[in-house]
Amino acid sequence: INTYMAISLFILIYSTNPNSTYDGCLIWSSFVNIIRRNSFENNKQGLDIAIFSALNMISKNNFKGNRCGINMTLCFVNAILRNNFLKNEKDETFIAAPITLWLRNYWDTWKLPLPKPIHGYGLDFEPCVKFDWMPRLFPYEYER
Repeated sequence: INTYMAISLFILIYSTNPNSTYDGCLIWSSFVNIIRRNSFENNKQGLDIAIFSALNMISKNNFKGNRCGINMTLCFVNAILRNNFLKNEKDETFIAAPITLWLRNYWDTWKLPLPKPIHGYGLDFEPCVKFDWMPRLFPYEYER
């Protein structure tokens, strides 16, 4: 693991490039953190948000060539905004992640000017669908 946060509060992870690891970044029981302007490449999971993590903002990152771009498990009230998802085997997955806002992300697998469905499992472990209500049609050009 390149970056690991457990029971943290008010942390900024900015402009890193974790690659070729199991988890590019693991956030576990962490609150009110900002993950911004990073490039998560060639990991099993680019970003893993887990076990009661809440009120985190993930924005302006590149998730590229990962087995899974973002994995969310048992976490609440997080925002995934303005990221690029490029050439991942699976861009996102979630289990029990209510009140997660997905907005204005670029998905190389989604070319329609319509909400992009995000499939996962709810608190009852039944299949659940969330949406990126305004997916971006062209990738962001972020300079780190």
